[in-house]
Order: sequence, then structure tokens, then C-alpha cells
Amino acid sequence: MFMQDIRHFEPAQPVDLLARFMNRQPGGVAGATLIETEGGWRRADALVPGMRVATWDGGFRPLLAVDTARRHPAGRSLIRVPGGVLNNCGAVWLDPDQQVLIQSPVVAAVLEAEAALLPAAALEGYRGITRLAQPAPMGITTLRLAEDEVIFAASGLCLGCPSGQGTDAGYHPVLDLARGRDLMALIGCGALSLDELPRAA
Repeated sequence: MFMQDIRHFEPAQPVDLLARFMNRQPGGVAGATLIETEGGWRRADALVPGMRVATWDGGFRPLLAVDTARRHPAGRSLIRVPGGVLNNCGAVWLDPDQQVLIQSPVVAAVLEAEAALLPAAALEGYRGITRLAQPAPMGITTLRLAEDEVIFAASGLCLGCPSGQGTDAGYHPVLDLARGRDLMALIGCGALSLDELPRAA
């Protein structure tokens, strides 16, 4: 359904990643989204540069920049992740370009990686994740750190937080929208091992 042989799903290459990284949209989260900081959970739009946020590797890193000026106009769509779907304690609204970290046996089998980053738009249709037009403008907060990191939102949701400085994309494979959708379709099929992937495809 997605590819002739899913075992040939090719991981992202560093050169391609850097080109996409430099040209992609910034992503972001609804301002009310809770982000884990050194001082506890704080709304994204209440963060300021210098605050330290929890990162995937267990350390706290200072925010380099916080952009709260961007607003999605009424009628513009955002991605809604219902509570509990990706270990988030409540519903979260994401910019379609916001990177989300996904862990799954499928990621390990197909990409030979612990987890992969993909745009939030690729999650549409998975366990009730939807793209919805906003009835009113919504503030979007974009966070930047000195290096590419993965941070925590709404308890257990893991979000990519690229530096914006043209640095390496990090040790997680980064998928574009098409490959991200293919990956989520396989995860949705319930494939748990490499042997099961061809049947799921």
C-alpha cells in the first residue's frame, strides 16, 4: 500500500536533512502548552530566554529565543493531539510543521533508530489526531535552543526544538511529511517486528 518493500524504507541522510532543516517552517505550539522547565511546568508563552528546559538526554538547557509574536489566523488549521495519545496529559495544539518525536518498534525495525522526528501533520488520522481549522486566532510559541534538542510538553509529549543556527539535525532521523505519514500508517497497522512489516504494508 505504501511501498513495494517496506524493508527498503531509507533513513534520512545528513546532507538532505540539513537542506530541509535550513528551509523548513519554524513549527511551534499553542501558547498554553505546558513545557517542562527547571522550575516546573510553565506555559510556552510565559517562557523567556535563559530559562532552562528539560531535554531528551536528561539535562536542562537554556532557551536561546522565545517567539510569541506569531499568530495563526482564524480558519488556519492546527494539529490537535488528544490527551493520552502520545503520553500527553491533555490535548495539545501543534503547528503542522512542529517536529514530534515518535518511539515505536516500527521505528527501530525500519530506521534502526531509537526514535524519529516527523512533522505534526504526519500524525493526522492516528488515534484521533486531527487537523482542525481554528474559529479564532491562536497564538503560537516557537522555542529555540543553542543546539538541536528534544523537549517535553504536556507531561510526556516529546517535541523537536531545532536551534535555527544550521547545526546538525541531531542523532534522531528526521522524516519529511510523506515518509512520516508512511511511518505512522505502519505504526497504526500494529506491526511490531521486521517480519510483520511486509504484511502490514
